[in-house]
Amino acid sequence: MWGNWCGPGHGSGTPQDVLDRGCQIHHKCYEDKGYFSCSCDWELVAYINRNFHRMGLKEKIAAAAIKLYFSNTVCNPLK
Repeated sequence: MWGNWCGPGHGSGTPQDVLDRGCQIHHKCYEDKGYFSCSCDWELVAYINRNFHRMGLKEKIAAAAIKLYFSNTVCNPLK
């Protein structure tokens, strides 16, 4: 979906920008805590909120879509 780390099938290489770095952190969190970990998803949304002002226009559009997705999907609260 975005960069080297955002979206299914992504997960390698150097992050290309601020959003991609957040997705890298999220991906590694899933590796540590398990897929669909609520804490990982909440941290990604918080990361986007903290760094939104540092993103370019297209990056902001992708970030908004990612934030919407992870704010409205079911996660595993036990992870």
